[in-house]
Formats: sequence, structure tokens, C-alpha cells
Amino acid sequence: MHSVHNSNTFVWYFNKIDRFFADIIGAKNYIPYVEKVTMIAEWSYHATPLVRQYQNKLRYFWDLRNQLVHGFSLEKNHYVIASNYAVEQIKQIYALLTTPKTAFEVFGREVYICSLNDSLLEVIEMMRADRNTHVPVYNDAWEFVEMLSESTIAYWIAESNHGSLLIDKSVCVSAVTLENSNDTFAFIDKDKNVYEVQELFWKATLEKKRLWALFISEDWTHNTPIVWIITALDLPKLASMSIL
Repeated sequence: MHSVHNSNTFVWYFNKIDRFFADIIGAKNYIPYVEKVTMIAEWSYHATPLVRQYQNKLRYFWDLRNQLVHGFSLEKNHYVIASNYAVEQIKQIYALLTTPKTAFEVFGREVYICSLNDSLLEVIEMMRADRNTHVPVYNDAWEFVEMLSESTIAYWIAESNHGSLLIDKSVCVSAVTLENSNDTFAFIDKDKNVYEVQELFWKATLEKKRLWALFISEDWTHNTPIVWIITALDLPKLASMSIL
């Protein structure tokens, strides 16, 4: 009876995932499950990164479901049953699909900001202590100006400080030519899930861009105060969330 319960539970979760996929793509007519998986993996939906990551397992769920529902049975005994492991896996993937953790929940941490009039040396010391690679810079009206980064500081030292590593405390952030390239940082919605964030870094790598930081603000732009930061150094946290 335990094995029958497992099989029924597996099929129930499979059907939930199948309907979830249909809702995502807005299917009005019947579309086979495997085609829905392919469509979501190849197109751009909020669940695309996760489906792409687990698509082999999702496809195997289809094979197992067919064996459980339509497979050969003899004298009321099934030749294929769903193991405890299979049930646990489909439960976890269903949870990840329907209620994925947001990047804000997993990675979000308070972001350090500075003003044009702040001491450059003090900002550098903070960057070293907190392992920050990018610091948003604001003007006197607390409007976002540009980004102070490790590379802009290094360039300034090489070009303006004659290679000397000694920086006078009186030197302000405004002395540095700030970074305005969107290749190294971006603003995102705080509700983006962890897999969407992972994909942003992955795409940047494929496009040979050095995306180092993602900033979260109330309206997803620099027009409102930046409250959280996610960096490429945060990505290893995803490994601990993996169910593979």
C-alpha cells in the first residue's frame, strides 16, 4: 500500500506541475507536457532558468508518470512504482517552481553608499573590509551619480597618482572618474527569483561582460535609494540550495 500511495502522490504532483506549466505559457488548448518543458526552457518566462536547470529531470518525470499511469500491471500488481526518492524530488521541484526564493531573500544585504564629498581613502578602507567591489555614489541632493569600483580606483591611481599607493585623506571621491558602464552593474526588481539572478550573471559571462553587482531599489532603477546589493561572490550560495 505504501508503494501505491507513493505512486499516487507522484502523479498528483506531476499533474500540478503540468497545470503550472500550462498557466505559464497561457495554453488554451492541449499541449503535451514535454513540449511545454521545451517551450519554457527555450523562451523567456520567470520559471525559465529553473526549468532549464532541471529539464532532464522534468522530462524523466514524464516517463515515470506514463509508466505509473499506463504501465503494465498483472493481477493488480504494478511492475513500476515511485520510490521515496522520486516523490521527494518532485515535491521539491514543485516547491521551487511555484514558490522560488527571491534574490532579495537569499542574497540581499545592505549596500554601502557614499557621496562625492566623502574621503576616497575611507571609502576604499570600507570596500576592503566589506569585500565590496562597487559603491553607488550620490551627490549633495542624494541623487545617484555613477558607480565607484575597484577598477576605477586602480585606473585613477595609475593615471592621476603617478602609481603611488599613498592616498591623502583629503582626496574626495569626486576626484575619481566614476564608472558609468552598465556592463558591470545593473538594477533589478527585488522580486526576481534566485534562478533569474543566476541567469543574469550567466548571460553576462556568455556575452563577455564583467557583471559584478546587481542593485535592488524600490522602483528597480537608480531613481530611488539603493537598499540591497547582490554580487557575483554571492552565487555559490545557490549550490547549498541545489537538490540534485
